[in-house]
Amino acid sequence: MYTIRRCLPLMALVIYFTACSTQPPRNSGEPVSSRTLPQGTPDVSSLTPLATATGVETASETVVSSPAATPEPSFTPTPTAPSPTPIIAPGVVLRTECPTVINSDSPLWSDGSILFSKGTIWSDAQPHDIAEQPGVWAVSVNGEMPGLVFESTAGGWISPDGSLFMSTKRDTENLTLEVVFYNLTNDEEYRLMIPYDFRFQGWLPDGRARFVSGVERVLGAGETLEILTIDAIRQTSESVTKELELPGFAFDDSEVERFGLFYGYDALDPTGQLILYSVQNDGVNDFEIRLLNLQTGEVIWRQDTLYLSSSSPQWSIDGSRVLFDVSVPITDTRNSWSKIISLSRNGQVEELPPQPFPFTSEGELNGYSHSPSGRYILYIAVETNVQTFTAKNRAFIVDTLTWEVKEVCLPEATFVAPIPAGINREGYWLPGDQFVYRLMAEREGQLTHSLYILDIPTWETQLVFESEPGYGVNILGWTPVEFPRS
Repeated sequence: MYTIRRCLPLMALVIYFTACSTQPPRNSGEPVSSRTLPQGTPDVSSLTPLATATGVETASETVVSSPAATPEPSFTPTPTAPSPTPIIAPGVVLRTECPTVINSDSPLWSDGSILFSKGTIWSDAQPHDIAEQPGVWAVSVNGEMPGLVFESTAGGWISPDGSLFMSTKRDTENLTLEVVFYNLTNDEEYRLMIPYDFRFQGWLPDGRARFVSGVERVLGAGETLEILTIDAIRQTSESVTKELELPGFAFDDSEVERFGLFYGYDALDPTGQLILYSVQNDGVNDFEIRLLNLQTGEVIWRQDTLYLSSSSPQWSIDGSRVLFDVSVPITDTRNSWSKIISLSRNGQVEELPPQPFPFTSEGELNGYSHSPSGRYILYIAVETNVQTFTAKNRAFIVDTLTWEVKEVCLPEATFVAPIPAGINREGYWLPGDQFVYRLMAEREGQLTHSLYILDIPTWETQLVFESEPGYGVNILGWTPVEFPRS
């Protein structure tokens, strides 16, 4: 990645590009050539730009990088002139055809309902954000038109088994957070008030919801977390305080105050036993990612990275593995490309297709996730143009068995995801390796969101819901319950 990587993600576009495009490369004082590349990582000299790749078929627009030895490509991306042709690893196949749009009254998914909220798009500069209006809507496989499920609430999260819907509402006057659980199989509700500064971190495998509050962060030492676990079925809650001893923990409070984001991360696994966190090395700007056993203090796995990613590590719901990326230096430069790593809780790196994947050398990664079967990986690359102060998301699906990479696209439309993407904000996985996502296009002169569902094995997609001009949607998830309930 070029020098933009050290700056914060593309949250406020004009501020971001102004600050980052003028920042010189950061130098750790250590020659890049002396850094250790991740295991299985090809040196940049073995990578082939698509412009010189063989195996180009114009009819199907298939691009295959040639495994033959080639001279080291001249790859010096800059913020003002990003490379229009991605560099990909030998053997990886880039399929550029968009999914086939299925026009049928029969839903592409087999059962259940997709829940979403609606609202007006904030602005052209933040087209992924909407001013959510009260109401949670559902499109069910039974063919019913979008129906109103909950009238008084808007955003929220669905439990892993799809039986619970949870929403939150902050009371800034009383400094409290109201948490409401709705049982989607019946009309039961569970409400409770918790302190204002708690934030939802995710669901546990047994369906409990976990909230965390960072009591204190200490640079180079660790973090104190208050963890609140809520069981909506038993209507109980439990709060514990964890003193996380994280030797060398890298955290910069100044960026929290400036941007509301931190540089450096700690990602606690669902069991609370392991944590993936960032460490600052002796070099000025080089870092290390560690997987730590909090109970024993053992460092299970570690890896150097040139820069820290703007994307949060994504633990699987059962805590068996975590998905994240590291920044790999390009020989004799301070530029780098993003390597996605799938790491098991015992420190074993999952074997993925050769990297870099397409467009992971040209811009920030803005999120990634595993499909339910584990065969596919979704990643989102941010394509930037600092001359026009614009950025757009591009989403790709990696088939870890065939080494094919396909773009989730539609002509004249853009993939929608927040920057950075959060819990299920880039889309939502359904059983059977299907994926619900948002596309944005201009209708009647206004940016507008549409909701699609993609069946990855067949590479077919279907329109689920199209907003009115100027309106957008937030994906809340999938449930096996169909509405209206019988």
